[in-house]
Amino acid sequence: MAVLVAMGTALALGAGAYVFRGRIQEEYWIRRLKRDDYAEQRLAIEHLSDLRSVRAVPFLIPLLVKQTTIDGWTVYAGLDIQDFAEAALVRIGRSAVQELLRQLAVHQELSDRIVQVLGKMGSEAREALPVLQELSSRTTPNARLGLLLQASIESIER
Repeated sequence: MAVLVAMGTALALGAGAYVFRGRIQEEYWIRRLKRDDYAEQRLAIEHLSDLRSVRAVPFLIPLLVKQTTIDGWTVYAGLDIQDFAEAALVRIGRSAVQELLRQLAVHQELSDRIVQVLGKMGSEAREALPVLQELSSRTTPNARLGLLLQASIESIER
């Protein structure tokens, strides 16, 4: 009986230790994400995406519009930190939707990218549908944002 109690305690501590270790990892990668270094941010985004870190979402959103430069050269074609941040937000999924909607209301310069992320989430972003539909009714249909809104709404409704 004492052995079973000890095993149960060890298992409980093991689960707690796992959660604690996950939080430490999350905090470590968020700190590295805040650095203004391409390699550090790229690595941090990858790890935070794997952790599905909801706490990282507010730090990932500003990267959606960040211009990537390496050694003074502007980077295009798939190496852009914007693309990595977008992919991480899509992977985090439903947990990121509320923060994305909050940022959509606050930052106009992020609206195109946030709408694209929500559209790529598909049905996981269903709770964003009323906000996107309301925004679509206020936007000119042939404007870039209007087209992105229509495409995102269609993607979420599928």
